[in-house]
Amino acid sequence: FPNVGKSSVINSLVGKKVVSVSRTPGHTKYFQTYYLTPTVKLCDCPGLVFPSRVNKQLQILAGLYPVSQLQEPYTSVGYLCERTPFLSVLKLKHPSLQELDHQPGQRGLKEPEWTAWDVCEAWAERRGYKTAKAARNDVYRAANSLLRLAIDGRLCLCLRPPGYSCLREHWENHQDLPEIMALQGRATEEEGPGDREDEEDGESSSEPEEERDRDADDDEDGDDEDEGFGHQRNAPGHAVNMFDVLRENECSLFNLASRNEFGFDVVLHAVISSKRITPFP
Repeated sequence: FPNVGKSSVINSLVGKKVVSVSRTPGHTKYFQTYYLTPTVKLCDCPGLVFPSRVNKQLQILAGLYPVSQLQEPYTSVGYLCERTPFLSVLKLKHPSLQELDHQPGQRGLKEPEWTAWDVCEAWAERRGYKTAKAARNDVYRAANSLLRLAIDGRLCLCLRPPGYSCLREHWENHQDLPEIMALQGRATEEEGPGDREDEEDGESSSEPEEERDRDADDDEDGDDEDEGFGHQRNAPGHAVNMFDVLRENECSLFNLASRNEFGFDVVLHAVISSKRITPFP
């Protein structure tokens, strides 16, 4: 699948940046190889998605499809809101009720029904998303913002595994359940009780600068995440590749590749030097 960290794992194993990474799905465009050792070769390839097995809305919410390429994000927002308690989490107010607040005595007792467009409009009103010319609520930007919250895990969407309803009693009384609950409780204690509340208050009160940048350009590459590898590369007397017994310079002869007339990668067994390249006989 795309956007699961294949390129990041390769960079971590090698100890430096050898392949480009990005938070945007589909960043890796072609098949790439790198020799970890003379006998171990790592392969990085684009992720594959089978539309017949996963619907479009779930692909978007799982981070398998770029949000910036969506022309109609409201169906995915509706899919998300049907499966999450969005009213209590986002603390939204229906657009029709906002209009009735300015008309005393006109507000009815019946709670209005929500649509995907209403959710986006209410979120745009809460976050202050306005169009440039008419200063209306920017529902398209609000829809993209909600989808990114779900992709980042700040708006959690939990789906049961297939067949859970039929075996619900079995899984609720499973022998490993107490251990899992203990681990979850330990993680909550380490996080602290006030961290989650502070995060929710900060999310609803003001718009983070990080989200503004992501709204402006979602296709921005995440190459800055690999800056930490540069420090290891310049460390004196330290092998960049921890798995490389022959050291970086001696093993680099396996990493020179070219393409033949058929378009396939061909590894040239050559010694890399500052003067010339001498192929092996």
